[in-house]
Amino acid sequence: MFRFISSLFHPPRDSEQNLRQILIRAATERAIEGTDSRLRALNGYRKKLQGPIERAVEHVVALVDSIPEAVELSAAGFGRDPRIRALFCSVEHLHEVLGKMKDVREYRATHRAADIYALLTVRKEERSVLGIALEGESLRRDVLQTAVNFTSHCCIGLASTEPDTRRELKQRAFDFLVAKALARLVEIKQGKSDIERQRTLLQRKLDAMRAGDWGLEAEISNGGPPFGDISTLEAEINAIEAELGQYRGEDLGLEESLGHIGGVLMDPGSWLDLRPITLTLDHRGIKSDESGEQFRDIEFSELCSKSGERRLVLLVRIPDGEIPDRGNFLSKASYYLN
Repeated sequence: MFRFISSLFHPPRDSEQNLRQILIRAATERAIEGTDSRLRALNGYRKKLQGPIERAVEHVVALVDSIPEAVELSAAGFGRDPRIRALFCSVEHLHEVLGKMKDVREYRATHRAADIYALLTVRKEERSVLGIALEGESLRRDVLQTAVNFTSHCCIGLASTEPDTRRELKQRAFDFLVAKALARLVEIKQGKSDIERQRTLLQRKLDAMRAGDWGLEAEISNGGPPFGDISTLEAEINAIEAELGQYRGEDLGLEESLGHIGGVLMDPGSWLDLRPITLTLDHRGIKSDESGEQFRDIEFSELCSKSGERRLVLLVRIPDGEIPDRGNFLSKASYYLN
């Protein structure tokens, strides 16, 4: 959405104290740029945002640093790592997914003979299926089971070294928090707009009732629930006006806008968190509550937000030879489609 500020999370070139000051200042300007640029007219806005910015930056740094080291995303990695085998159906599927990733292909085109580091993200989907299960020495059919599928594979933060990828991820994570702060401002403004429209509607309805023009009732109510008397309408309008009184003027005031932005950045763990997740799966992707001979525990990390986003993530290293050429990929795709 916005161009990255190059100084954000850049390797230190000066003293640690100077670096921290530069980072916090750059992150503050980043937050203002991405939310409400009017705040630059507010006296002392940097000082007022310093606490929330520091909290957000510290959270982002700790979150990305906690991601386990990169694993090899390759045919060899498929044979060695149960996480790779869980995320891809086969080596062919792994290569097919890599071949479809435009960003990966373009990065490789300008960085030949170099490994690519990235954060692989996938969406986990679960569905109920009927299958076969072994209970003791008996084979049961039509057993209700949970199948786990992984879709929407995506690589982000592409770089030639793992530290560079982690820096890119910190920038993206901070931008994610900024976007959530912006969404909060939009939500507040939209809520105000909706309330004003509702008040206008109810006022028109009240005026019509007082004038005895009952013929406009259906049109004005727009299919809403009918009101029995004028006193009910007056009470409703008073309640709406009380809620509107929480807002200052036609638009959000600078202090109010600053408060909402700071509120999001002061609570970064609610908006973006990384949690360990254990899936007990067999080779078919069938889920179990207990590990055993056929099922094994597989450890993942899950990025989640209180706004509902959830993605499993895995830091990976993609060897150059594992990315199929576009020509080969298209010819194979054409073969299967014909």
